[in-house]
Amino acid sequence: MANAGPIPSSRLCEIKVTPQAGRVSLEAVARAERSLSGTYTLRIEQTGGSGNSSISQGGAFEVSADQDTSLASVTLASRGSRYQAVLEVAIGGRSDRCTERVRVP
Repeated sequence: MANAGPIPSSRLCEIKVTPQAGRVSLEAVARAERSLSGTYTLRIEQTGGSGNSSISQGGAFEVSADQDTSLASVTLASRGSRYQAVLEVAIGGRSDRCTERVRVP
């Protein structure tokens, strides 16, 4: 389930998933071909386990040319819960949306 390697050049975003014992870490990442500023929104929705919940955060950021820029990270630890993470970024007149679905073992 973990993503490996750099973001494909056609993509502006990625959600990196790192499974750990009893939890899962997510990292929202942006990339651009040149140095630019942009905005992002990260939404995470949880179902199962202890009920339903959602988290949303976002803001402005700057990205350096051809460098992965970490926008946000979160560790999810509600065993048996399922999560959907949606990252939307807008950089230099372009936008992209990345989605990951994960389950905490």
